[in-house]
Amino acid sequence: FEESLAMNKEWQKKLRRGGAGSGGAEGAKKWRAAFLKEEGETHLLQNEMAAARAKFEKALRLQKSAALQNMIARTFLGERRLDKAIEIFKKTRAAGGLANNDLGYCYLLNGQAAQAEAALKEDAAFYQKTGDQKNLMRCFISKSHDFIFDGRAITRANAFNHACIHR
Repeated sequence: FEESLAMNKEWQKKLRRGGAGSGGAEGAKKWRAAFLKEEGETHLLQNEMAAARAKFEKALRLQKSAALQNMIARTFLGERRLDKAIEIFKKTRAAGGLANNDLGYCYLLNGQAAQAEAALKEDAAFYQKTGDQKNLMRCFISKSHDFIFDGRAITRANAFNHACIHR
């Protein structure tokens, strides 16, 4: 967190100088948007979803990007507002914003196994093509979660067979 505060001060100095001499007003907008995104990610790591979303929305007003929209959707995912997260992830995915898109995971949490499987397969193909090993592994972990718990590879007690001690 202290590192983020130090970066904040450094970026504010650069903004006062017109974006460190890179493009005047447009450069300053890009710097500001990048700084707001960093602040939002810091709030996200601290599980402060509303504060993170506010930062991401401010950054989005300065610079349109699918990545920022996906970060906003992640705040809804963090609050377990899955319908709202799914809505945003679907829009960005349709516009080609597959990077940092957690649509498959949202479907999985929402109990929509078929949609989750399709989205996770699409994600895996995308991350394999781009060589993003970290996110590729995340797809496999989500897919295995779907198989193990939703596919009943791990058996559970029958609804009429309550687990208890019989005396």
